[in-house]
Amino acid sequence: MPADAHRIGLARGVDVHTYGERMLATDKAQKLKAHWQAMLDETFRGITSNGEIQPDLYRLQDEGFAVENAVAAAQALLQTLAPEVQTEACYPIEAKQWRAWYNPEIPFNDYGVRLEETSTATREAFLKLLRSCTSERGFIKVQQLMDANHFLGELYDLTNIMNRWSFHFMLFGEPFCYAALGLEYLWPSCGVLLLYHRAATGYRPHIYGCRAKRHCAR
Repeated sequence: MPADAHRIGLARGVDVHTYGERMLATDKAQKLKAHWQAMLDETFRGITSNGEIQPDLYRLQDEGFAVENAVAAAQALLQTLAPEVQTEACYPIEAKQWRAWYNPEIPFNDYGVRLEETSTATREAFLKLLRSCTSERGFIKVQQLMDANHFLGELYDLTNIMNRWSFHFMLFGEPFCYAALGLEYLWPSCGVLLLYHRAATGYRPHIYGCRAKRHCAR
């Protein structure tokens, strides 16, 4: 997209909310949002290869995940948020919002909490939670994606809407550990969803320049 494109111009010098209002006022964006909303309103039955659900593909089991670390990190993250912000971040475990992610930079909804609008303490706590829920490789990859988003913002001089922290996060369920059948059995009752407004692994090129960043995509 050329730097002087109309869409780019709508984003200059404003926050993401104002930009969203401008973009969603267009017929094209309204149609896209309506299509997205219609799919979200459908009853979720699963992901299939032929339209037919295959039952019992997986079973719940202990796979060695350190649940207590994730629970502690989630609780620490919540403690950095004011009560009213906690309400914005937390949803029931089966809430449809976990499917409400979107790819464009246009804010189609306001579910969750936008990281760039949070404190440094919240951002650090979020990264600790993310680290506790991913492998080392996965954690680095997510940080690379966040850096890539900032790089796109620098490329178009639009870091006001595209930067390392311009993502929403939501917590699903209540983080806790419990015992089952008299055994010390830990099971994750906490879900975390980082909503990328860019294709999560579709960046090109794979190598890009960064300005004083710790992690750059390779």
